[in-house]
Amino acid sequence: MMNQRVFQVLLITMMTILVNGCSSNENAGSRAKGKVLFNGQPLTEGAILFQPVATGSTSYGKIDASGTFEMRTGTSMNGIKPGEYEVAIENWKIFPDGVDEKGNVLVNGLSKIPRKYTNPKTSGFKATIQPEVMNEFTFELTGEEEKVSPKEEPQK
Repeated sequence: MMNQRVFQVLLITMMTILVNGCSSNENAGSRAKGKVLFNGQPLTEGAILFQPVATGSTSYGKIDASGTFEMRTGTSMNGIKPGEYEVAIENWKIFPDGVDEKGNVLVNGLSKIPRKYTNPKTSGFKATIQPEVMNEFTFELTGEEEKVSPKEEPQK
């Protein structure tokens, strides 16, 4: 099982590739789109990740200014494969290993949403992707923006 730090670095890397653009006509089989709300308002930026419960490829989507997203699998496939997924959502004020306004390196970053949503195991969100249809989801997040970065956990 990946620890949270490795998961975050992987997600940031994949989102950078996705945001910078890479197009393909290859399709993963199904489509999924939706909206992310935070305290009843659209989350105006960020990333969403669908991690398969069983084996398979993780799918990603960029959350736009209206809070909407559409899923991709990797950088070369549009859509998502049918199956069961656990969902994570990220929206960083300061990315992990980023630097705050005082010059401090924040190993764990500073999230604009409660940190539980950034991990598919703790977010509480699940999604079932049906084949050959447009799957639509709304994820409603609640809570407060982090004010301070959590302390780094000791390595095991």
